[in-house]
Amino acid sequence: LAGIAAKQARFSIRGESLKDIQAARDKALALATGLLAADIKALGQEVYDEIIASRTWPGTRALADQHLGGGRRVWLVSAPPVEVAAVIAERLGLTGALGTVGEIEDGVYTGRLVGDILHGPAKAVAVRELAVREGLDLARCWAYSDSFNDVPLLSMVGNPVA
Repeated sequence: LAGIAAKQARFSIRGESLKDIQAARDKALALATGLLAADIKALGQEVYDEIIASRTWPGTRALADQHLGGGRRVWLVSAPPVEVAAVIAERLGLTGALGTVGEIEDGVYTGRLVGDILHGPAKAVAVRELAVREGLDLARCWAYSDSFNDVPLLSMVGNPVA
């Protein structure tokens, strides 16, 4: 936990680096190896209840509700495991979620990824694929971000918000 806190402090001061992201990915994959996929989903529910719910900015919820109320689909696109992102999206009443996909064999994480960690340019690729599957016109879509790493995502939609 001390190491995670130190990395969070460095991130707050200077931002993230590719090295930080790769190190976090490698650590997460090592920790996940051999875990049951069902346990990760349960962990996602605990994390939401104990941490995320109280830290969700009311403005974020209001924006999502505004879009949903206008008949738009709202997707969470985030780097955590897709199982965790799906819990967050479900709890917030969103349409769905895209997240990093860990390889699962016989219900157990192998410690390998399917594709890339959903970060930076990989988010843009995943959203483009989602748009094709869902028949979305990206020129009419919105994207919200708090990170420079989402510039590829923000650049491909008609309504980017930083």
